[in-house]
Amino acid sequence: MDLFSDKVDRMPFSTTFAFAVSSLYRVSSGMRSPVHVLMAGFIERRTSFDRTFHFIPTQGHPMQNRRSMIGLFAMLSIATLTSTAQAQGRRQAAPGKEPPHPPKVGQEAPDFELMNQEGEVVSLKALTEKSPVVMLVLRGWPGKQCPMCSRQVGEFLSKKAALKDVQVVMIYPGPAELLEMHAKEFQGNKTFPPNYHFVLDPDYKFTSAWGLRWDAPRETAYPSTFVVDQNQKIVFGKTVISHGDRADVATVVAKLP
Repeated sequence: MDLFSDKVDRMPFSTTFAFAVSSLYRVSSGMRSPVHVLMAGFIERRTSFDRTFHFIPTQGHPMQNRRSMIGLFAMLSIATLTSTAQAQGRRQAAPGKEPPHPPKVGQEAPDFELMNQEGEVVSLKALTEKSPVVMLVLRGWPGKQCPMCSRQVGEFLSKKAALKDVQVVMIYPGPAELLEMHAKEFQGNKTFPPNYHFVLDPDYKFTSAWGLRWDAPRETAYPSTFVVDQNQKIVFGKTVISHGDRADVATVVAKLP
């Protein structure tokens, strides 16, 4: 038994490519799912050209078989990736009970005292006496580890040389119960330099005081980035009402006093 009939194996690559483009259009326009598109396309081709499909590659036409299989995998990849991107675009974060109202640029940053994993108290006032402070407010534990937080923290660690002259505070909020365990899981085998401080915000005391509490199902805090100068004034702030669109290292470095 053959996977494709002899006629199908002779199908030009341009035809396969055209079908891939057609599949992409159908998925991107929301007409069908990736699998539905592929199956429907094969059925349509069989009806239009009277071709049959079997299960073992045709013998004697290796190049045609290879080309057909490449086309098949290309179509499946295009359709699946497009469908995934669409699903992520449709996945909107739940609105909080009230929008964020963090301290604004030019205002004094409210002091805080939060504990790190070693049980040491980290205060904003003490840090600003050493240098300007960069603050990352993460989503912490909304029921799972946040991939966007992992990405942001990873970037700030990989570019630590650009931040060697400032104090960096990463705030991990969540319910007090098991928060320390989840924080250790998030940290994993990451190595934090001495000027980086990974602290916990149990039961959202900090995020509430700073107007960053995201009170909605599977949410914790509005992801935020701040730069605080040594007078404890906020010189840069970015708060987002989604999970992405975080401030990157280049943006933060450009705002350092």
